[in-house]
Amino acid sequence: MKNYKLHPKAGPGRPRGSPNKLSRTSKENIAWVFQEIGDRQALKKWVESNPRNRTIFYTQMYTKLIALEVAHSGEVEARVVFIMPRPGKPEEKK
Repeated sequence: MKNYKLHPKAGPGRPRGSPNKLSRTSKENIAWVFQEIGDRQALKKWVESNPRNRTIFYTQMYTKLIALEVAHSGEVEARVVFIMPRPGKPEEKK
């Protein structure tokens, strides 16, 4: 049961499964800029020019392109591995 009331003029919202227009427009704009600045070679040059750019590319840009699909069967398998020092040998501090 919902514990809130919708605004009287609220619409049904975006239909389930329909693409988000803002995301589509943003992706189109980014693709256009990418083509204008020199495509793959310019991006490669930018990534290689600075270690921070490489980090930005892999953590903020590339991850947006990876399609995420999650399927769960309901079963979970877990494995715990303990790594312990051998008895009788003290661990060396580095």
